[in-house]
This record gives sequence, structure tokens and C-alpha cells, in this order.
Amino acid sequence: MQVVEENCRGAAIALSPTDCVKDRLAAFFHGNDLECFGQALLVANAAEVDLAEIERWAMKEGQGGKFSRFLSDIPAENSTDVSYLCTRVYLYRVSLHTLSITHD
Repeated sequence: MQVVEENCRGAAIALSPTDCVKDRLAAFFHGNDLECFGQALLVANAAEVDLAEIERWAMKEGQGGKFSRFLSDIPAENSTDVSYLCTRVYLYRVSLHTLSITHD
């Protein structure tokens, strides 16, 4: 994190792309927030992120399975195809819904 501006109301802080992905994944890991999962994918696809650091953090959070899912959904090559990423999030949402139906 980097302070980019300070004024009488406080400081504005900018997150690195890696910290941004970790922030979005935290909401996914602990609240199953699929919108945040999609945002993490978009940032990881659009910017250079430290996947080793994100993996280290995810393991510390006890979220290896969800991190693996995140890693498998990042396209092999950077792509601006947002529809691809949205489709991946949708398919993940459907698979979660199907699991909850079969376990009820």
C-alpha cells in the first residue's frame, strides 16, 4: 500500500495490483462473494501480480482450494476478453448453486 495523498480528512491509499487481488479474494474466501472473485480475475488478467505472494497469503488464510480455483480460472495468456472471465464466474456460480441443491 502506498499513500498517494494526504489532507485534513486523512490519507488516500493506493493498492498494488497484488494487494488489490488479495483484497478482492478475501471477500471471496470468507464471504463467497462471486462479484469479488470476478474482480480478482479481472485485475490478475489486466496487471502483473505476484501469484507466489497471493498463494502464500491464501495458504495462510486456509484457502488453498479456493486459491486453486482462482488460479485455474486465470487465462493462460493475458486477454482483454471480459466476456470470457464473466463466463468463468457464471459457471463457478452455477457449480456452487448445484452443490448447494445436492447437499440440501
